[in-house]
Amino acid sequence: MIRDFLLGVTYILKGGRAFYSDNKLWKFAVIPLGLMLIFYALAIFGVYSLSGFVSGKLTALTGQLPDWLAWVGSVLNSGVVIFSVLFFVFFLSTSIGTFYEFFGGLFFDALTQHYENRRFGIVPCKMTFAGNFKYALNSLFWGIRVVIIFFLLFIVSLFFPIAGQIVLIAAMGYCFGVSYMICSAQNNGVSLAELQQLCSQRRALVMGFGTAAYLLLSIPAAAIFFLPALVIGGSELFNEQLKNRIS
Repeated sequence: MIRDFLLGVTYILKGGRAFYSDNKLWKFAVIPLGLMLIFYALAIFGVYSLSGFVSGKLTALTGQLPDWLAWVGSVLNSGVVIFSVLFFVFFLSTSIGTFYEFFGGLFFDALTQHYENRRFGIVPCKMTFAGNFKYALNSLFWGIRVVIIFFLLFIVSLFFPIAGQIVLIAAMGYCFGVSYMICSAQNNGVSLAELQQLCSQRRALVMGFGTAAYLLLSIPAAAIFFLPALVIGGSELFNEQLKNRIS
């Protein structure tokens, strides 16, 4: 199990090495990474504005308190700042994957198809419009489910700081591992349900890859550098470790 987990982590390095050593792949990442920059800017502005508004209200409220309670305002304001930073990090670490599914998917689909054709000789599986629409819908629902799971576990982690964080990271790691193989699965004509079944057979492997991805993306602005590498890493993982299990 530990060996599989560590093996999954190595696919982050494989993806990074493959992407950054081939400048012909970079053109596929320009537009989605530009969207990432806009997304980060909006997220920072939103969190900064909200925390500033709450801090201002707290300052006005504590200004009416007696002098011996003035320290309460400082404590509350510090708490708002700390919570805002934590929320920003946790929000981005999860939403960035869903954001990729919503807006970057088309571009990263092209990246995956180009890479797998050159690396593995795979010709993309042709699907009807209805089939593509169904796959996109299932992927969308998967992304929404990941976000819901995150927020539920995030709330739980506030009450159980250590155990809650471990469960949160483990769950998100597995979900991220699945998410970054969706493009490859579609490319090979594998349904999302079949992909989930394949991943359940190598849970530690998928969790190792996804956990490393989740922790990397929790670093502010890291997605700008790592996201294309994660897409390629997911392709390598699917084709080398899971594809041969399709019956």
